[in-house]
Amino acid sequence: MKAVPAKTKAPEAFLQKAFELLNQRSSTKFGFNLFRDHEQKDHLLKQCHRFRSIDQTGFFALAKDLARLTADSIDTSALQKIVEPPKGTRWQSLKSLENFLAKIVEPQQARFLLSPLVGIFELRHADAHLPASDLDESLSLVKVDKAIPFVSQGLQILHACVSSLYGIAEALTIDKNDKETTE
Repeated sequence: MKAVPAKTKAPEAFLQKAFELLNQRSSTKFGFNLFRDHEQKDHLLKQCHRFRSIDQTGFFALAKDLARLTADSIDTSALQKIVEPPKGTRWQSLKSLENFLAKIVEPQQARFLLSPLVGIFELRHADAHLPASDLDESLSLVKVDKAIPFVSQGLQILHACVSSLYGIAEALTIDKNDKETTE
């Protein structure tokens, strides 16, 4: 028998590269790393693979670790130096990043880019707190099909996360002066 390896590449292989790319681009362009380093980062990156998602518990654990790497690691204070929340309003990390991106791309594009990360953040609490309707909405944001096997759902959540991160990285290459001249 002749083995024919797949021509696709696993999203797990691109997760760490996405964080490095985003930090490099945000540091070069804005003077700060978008994601803070923490002592658990390497461990969490090793835990983020589709084969951890063999059942619902594993799927939610994967979502939780992806949320730790994304929403929990965003340097919100650095973002809010560029886009301040209105008086009396408190933005969390993902809302801060969305408003930051909306300075570079159209607001609906910023929301589109962040939707998978918002869904992942919401899924981190799904096993204990989310009612079924909210769970369906969160899965929809991440574009996960709950009818397929959990390993495939793990692949989908990883793909959505990595695609979102690379989309944000691409947005950071846009010159905001070009946007202002076209408006």
